[in-house]
Amino acid sequence: MITNRLINRAREFCLSFIYLYSFFGRLLCLFYGVKFGNKLKLFGLPLIYRHPGASIFLGDNVVLSSSLRFNTAGINHRVILAADRDNSKIFIGNNTGISGAVIHARNSIQIGNYVFIGANTKIFDHDFHSHDYLERRVDLQDNVKNKPIIIEDDVWIGAESIILKGVTIGRAAIIGAGSVVTRDIPPFTIWAGNPAKFIKKVDEHAEILAKTAS
Repeated sequence: MITNRLINRAREFCLSFIYLYSFFGRLLCLFYGVKFGNKLKLFGLPLIYRHPGASIFLGDNVVLSSSLRFNTAGINHRVILAADRDNSKIFIGNNTGISGAVIHARNSIQIGNYVFIGANTKIFDHDFHSHDYLERRVDLQDNVKNKPIIIEDDVWIGAESIILKGVTIGRAAIIGAGSVVTRDIPPFTIWAGNPAKFIKKVDEHAEILAKTAS
């Protein structure tokens, strides 16, 4: 009985932390001009960078996990949401979970519903630096390439993966842990490696999902 009481109190203590993180996290989002839907849940506080002319939207039931205390996958930093150029956009759909990932948009990153983004994943829609070494010497940003990224519904991206500019990941696709995605990924397929290569098709429930999409 005493053990059960201690366990219950420990659970209540942890839940109180979750509620506090979610409360202060929502205030943080409001402060930075991030729009969000119902039941946003935060484990730890994310880092947010938003240009005044940029937009960041989080849908209903989105979960952002930024604390190692609440995640056993070994996240090594907080969730980072950065839309740091005029008109850059981050859109995250409903029921999507993100663990210690970096989502950095200078163009547009659109993430669908029911997407799982594993620990320490990086999603970049730009190159950060010019391909020209003379421009890199002076950190000239005018010619840095950027292309929008689209991640469709039900995608699962494994931990430590990197998604690069111009990529579309099709519905219900799975990206293996540690992959580097440099090209479009068809729906209902599994890809892994550096660069990511086709492994096999996802057959389970594929017909049901296809019908709901039509």
